[in-house]
Amino acid sequence: MAIEYPQDCTTPAERTEYSYRAQELLRLDHNTKSQDFKDSKISKSEWDTYKADTFEPKQATVIGEILKQRALLKASTKWNIDIGDI
Repeated sequence: MAIEYPQDCTTPAERTEYSYRAQELLRLDHNTKSQDFKDSKISKSEWDTYKADTFEPKQATVIGEILKQRALLKASTKWNIDIGDI
């Protein structure tokens, strides 16, 4: 599974921002499903299936993409920085 970015999301900074937003939405979805389980709106089996088949694979994809984009940002030589000025 891979994240499909919008056409105008091209730089590592934009893709990192996009991925962090995806991570936040996934967290909120997880919290909603967790509350549904606690409120007996979904069964233990449905909760376990959601975690195993939906949440965990998506979480792994998003985290992997965040790490990939962060590595690209760290490797950037776009800015000429004199660390003595920091």
